[in-house]
Amino acid sequence: MNRFKQLRIAKGIDSQRELADIISKQFGIPMGFATISRLESGENDNPKYKTIAALAKFFNVSVEYLMGDSDDPHGDGRRPKDELAQQQAKNELPPEAQLAIDAFYEKMKSLYADKNN
Repeated sequence: MNRFKQLRIAKGIDSQRELADIISKQFGIPMGFATISRLESGENDNPKYKTIAALAKFFNVSVEYLMGDSDDPHGDGRRPKDELAQQQAKNELPPEAQLAIDAFYEKMKSLYADKNN
């Protein structure tokens, strides 16, 4: 089940037609149930941005999450999900963060050594 359908069901909306009507009324975007159907079935992998933006706002998730480009529902979408998953699997920090921590550690070690000499 894709995210469109999961979010619709989680929101308690039983039908694609009902969701299309809600989006049309709340956001002033003419939308038919066929649009929702194509999104849920994966037939439409290049929807109009205003359609996706309205759905993301309605479901309170990021566009990136809705489109499957991020696994963080409220993230900023700057990091691709595969990069984030790889990093989490390795349980490591981004290289720039690790370098900053290492530099800070060395500086503190040096200051402590100087203070005790």
